[in-house]
Amino acid sequence: MTAQGHRRARFGFALPVYLGFCLILGGASAAGVLANLFLQLTAIVILAVLAWQRVSAPSVRHTPQERWLAAIVLLALLLPLIQLIPLPPSWWQELPGRAAIVAGDHLLGMGDVWRPISLQPSRTLWSWLWVLAPLATLALTLRADHDERRIAVAVLILVAVVSSGVGLIQVLQGTASQGYFYATTNSNTSVGFFANSNHLATLFLLAIAFSAGFPYSPRTGGAAWSAVRAALIVLFLINLGVNRSLAGYLLAVPVTAFALARSTHGRRWRARVRWLAPAAAALLLACVIGVAIWGGDTLRTITTNTTDAGRRLTFLDNTWQLIRDSFPLGYGLGTFRWSYAGIENMASVTLVYVNHAHNDWAELVAELGLGAVVLLLGFGGWYGLRAVALWRRRHQLPGYLPSAFAGVAIIALHSVVDYPARTAAIATVAVMCVGMIARPNIATDASDADD
Repeated sequence: MTAQGHRRARFGFALPVYLGFCLILGGASAAGVLANLFLQLTAIVILAVLAWQRVSAPSVRHTPQERWLAAIVLLALLLPLIQLIPLPPSWWQELPGRAAIVAGDHLLGMGDVWRPISLQPSRTLWSWLWVLAPLATLALTLRADHDERRIAVAVLILVAVVSSGVGLIQVLQGTASQGYFYATTNSNTSVGFFANSNHLATLFLLAIAFSAGFPYSPRTGGAAWSAVRAALIVLFLINLGVNRSLAGYLLAVPVTAFALARSTHGRRWRARVRWLAPAAAALLLACVIGVAIWGGDTLRTITTNTTDAGRRLTFLDNTWQLIRDSFPLGYGLGTFRWSYAGIENMASVTLVYVNHAHNDWAELVAELGLGAVVLLLGFGGWYGLRAVALWRRRHQLPGYLPSAFAGVAIIALHSVVDYPARTAAIATVAVMCVGMIARPNIATDASDADD
C-alpha cells in the first residue's frame, strides 16, 4: 500500500462518522451551543489534518468548475470577515441604514466612534464559525471514494429512520415529553433530533430522495431491495404527515415523484408511465388528505390575518425593508434578529420575537447585501452548468448523483419559506451533495477538464 493509500485507510470513514454527528448534534441554529461547539472544534481538526495531507501530497490540477466552486467558498468565508473590519467614523456614518445609530450617538454624547459594517460583530463572528462544519464536510466529500459516500448516504437514511421513531415518541407523549432535546422547540409535534419541526421535514424529504436507488449498485436491483426502498419511502411519508410541516407536504409531491421515477429507472417509457400515473394520483390524494387532517392549523397560520406582524408574509415584507435600508452592504451576518426588531411596528410587538425571516435567501441579502446576491447567483450558475455538463455523460456516473442534485434543490426550495440550512445538520447534507456534484467520480476527474 502506498503512503497516500495508507492515509486514506486511516481517514476513510471520517465523512459518514462526522455526518452522523452533525445530523444528531447539529439540529438547532441558536440552541445547542455546546453541541455546535463540539462540531466546530472537530471540524477544525479535520480541516487541519486534510490541509497537512494536501501539503505533503503531489499537486493536483483543478478543473474550471472546481475553481469556480472554490471561489464561491472563499467569498463566503471572506464576506463576514470583511464586515468585521473597523471603519473611520466619517465612512461608517455614511453607510446606508446607520442614520438612527449616528443620531443616538450624538444624543449620548459619544462623539465619533470607529465601527465595522456589522452592527453586532460578536454575532457575526459566531455565525462565521458556523461555516466550519459544512466546510469540513465539503472537504471530506471531495476526497471520499464511492464506497465512503454510499456509507454516508446510509448514515443519513439511518438517522432519518431513528428520527422518525423519536418523533413518534414525542407526539405520543405530548408537550411534556422528555424526548425533546431543546428547551425552545416545537413541542406540539415531532422534531426528532432538531429544535424545529420544519427542519425534520427537510431531513425526511432528503431521505426520500436518497432512498431511491439506494445502495446504488447493479446487484441491488432485485425485489428485496425494491421492497426495502418502498418501505423507507412510505415510512418517511407517514412521518411527514405526523410532522405537520406545510412546506413538507408541498415538497413531498415532487420529491416522491422523483423517487418513483428513479425506482422505475431502466423500464421502457410506456411501462413507466402506466406505473407512475396511478402512483402519482394516489400520492396527490394522500397529500391532500394529510394537509386536511394535520395541516389545518398550519394553513390558517399562513393564510389568515396576514397583516399581523406575527405572520410570515409580514416577516418577508419587513425583511425587504431591511434590504432596502442597508443595501448594498447589509447589517452583518447573524444580526437579523436585532436589526429586524428595530423596524417592527411597536403596536404589534408581543412576547414572541422574530428570530429569522423564514425566507433564508432574503435574510442573507439583508445581512450580507450585494455579497449575498453575488454568492447566490454564482452558486446557481455553477449548479446549472454542472447539471448540463454531467447530463452528457449520465450513464457513466454513480447512482447517488441524481439524488445529490435533488437534495440541493430540496434545501433551496425549503429555504424560501424557512431556514433549514442554518442548522449544522442540514447544512452538512447540503454541502455533501455539492461535493458529490463537484466531483462525482474521483477516478474520472480528469475528464471534467472541459466542463
